[in-house]
Amino acid sequence: MASSGSSPSAPPSNPLPRIFLACPNYKGASGAFIVSTLRLQNALRDRGTILHPWLIENESNIDRARGKAVTAFLATNASHLLFIDTDHGYLAEDILRMIDADKPIIGAVTCQKTFDFKAIVDAAREAPGLSVEACVAYGTPFNFSRSPEEFDDLMTPQLTKRIGTGLMLIRRDVVAAVFAAYYATHGCSHAGVYFVDMFKTSIDPETRDQIGTDYAFCDRAKACGFDTWIAPWTQTTHRGEYTFKASLMSMAESA
Repeated sequence: MASSGSSPSAPPSNPLPRIFLACPNYKGASGAFIVSTLRLQNALRDRGTILHPWLIENESNIDRARGKAVTAFLATNASHLLFIDTDHGYLAEDILRMIDADKPIIGAVTCQKTFDFKAIVDAAREAPGLSVEACVAYGTPFNFSRSPEEFDDLMTPQLTKRIGTGLMLIRRDVVAAVFAAYYATHGCSHAGVYFVDMFKTSIDPETRDQIGTDYAFCDRAKACGFDTWIAPWTQTTHRGEYTFKASLMSMAESA
């Protein structure tokens, strides 16, 4: 990618999806991530689809890491940019369904690495026979504010305002449009790599709240005419001191 005056590369001519997997990695990958990604590679291969993995290590600035990933993505002929953080586990079939949904931006259900104590108490009261591990597994929802009951259908994409990049699939036309729209104002370089800092945090003009990197990207994509969607069927894990699970399906079943 040239340092100035360049534009995103043309969309791929191959009609099959080609997935560019971007994995910012600061403290090492979890076992669940490695196993999940191997299964995803096999599932995509069975479809005749190419998985192009890309890894950046020891980059503590997450918006810069994601910006560099975009530069690397646009240098390929991949059709989709798939962000998955290396402390997440996921199901390959969930990603396939996200690809088939063909949404501009679609993200998985993920959770914070913190305990949801209300959920723990409710689970223990409603099902005394559950193991301790089962009761404490579900982490605090991270990237949405709606309960499972508010979704029309847990097996179809649902429109949302913003979604986290812990596991996010973005079509190439969205990346190219945001890149072009913010090239003049957010273009910069670091360690010899030129990128558009489209994941830079922002400030809400009304509330003065800081908008995180992933939510700020969704806002910029929206300004370019692209909606963001959530994939309610997805089930993920998030590894911290404990492996937390995110599953709207399980939450709905226990409600």
